[in-house]
Amino acid sequence: MHGPSHTPTTSRQPAFGDATDADYQGFVSYAHANQAAAWQLLTEIDVASKVAAPPGSCFPRVSGWWDDQIAIGQGQWRQQITAAVARCDFGIFLLSNDLLLSEFVRRHEWEPIRDDPTKIVIVAGLAPVDFGRARMHGFDDEQVYRWRERPNQHHHWFTELGPRNRRRFAMGLIEGLRDALTQRRTS
Repeated sequence: MHGPSHTPTTSRQPAFGDATDADYQGFVSYAHANQAAAWQLLTEIDVASKVAAPPGSCFPRVSGWWDDQIAIGQGQWRQQITAAVARCDFGIFLLSNDLLLSEFVRRHEWEPIRDDPTKIVIVAGLAPVDFGRARMHGFDDEQVYRWRERPNQHHHWFTELGPRNRRRFAMGLIEGLRDALTQRRTS
């Protein structure tokens, strides 16, 4: 997200998971320059979260919130983001060069979630970043989830994948989140 210049829209994408039935609430951070790719990934995450933890299963059920859920005219955009960050159990950061350039994301989303030991941080590789050249602001390249079909293959960013592998990317991401939540629940 980029600061207060954001204009909420009426063509809203569905949140992933079902907030009324969720065991854990997430916060999704992305750069608005990557909105189309972010929404594609979030749509895949919605499907993956329902497959990974169907109703009645013992697996943690998750839901996610992002700023597109602020309705036009609701106002208090920054306060709603601050409240969502405060109440989330985990943050999913959709990493791209545009996200790394956002001071708003860094100060109001990344740092509060990263620095809270009660929150789980997931960094998903949305669009390619050159780890050797980019100013990472505390994002560790070792923690960035990217997809690969086989253990010795190159890791792929979400935007580099075709439809079938985008679904696999989202499933792997949700499985990793589910494992982290399950581990937290049992510790």
